[in-house]
Amino acid sequence: GAISGVVDITIGASNQASVFLRTAAGALYACGYNGQGSLGLGDTTNRSAFTLVTGITGVAEVWSTSCDNPG
Repeated sequence: GAISGVVDITIGASNQASVFLRTAAGALYACGYNGQGSLGLGDTTNRSAFTLVTGITGVAEVWSTSCDNPG
């Protein structure tokens, strides 16, 4: 279903294939590529639909960083 109250959208910096939504209520939803568990959902399964990231509340800001692997 629809996610209401979306106030922020963040695109993953490292691969631009993951997206995070933050709601006014402080919930965080994740979607996309999940290599190395980058979506924070406790597994490495890619998601084609936004999924609530559980275990955190009151999210005020979302940052995405990248780490280059030269090897």
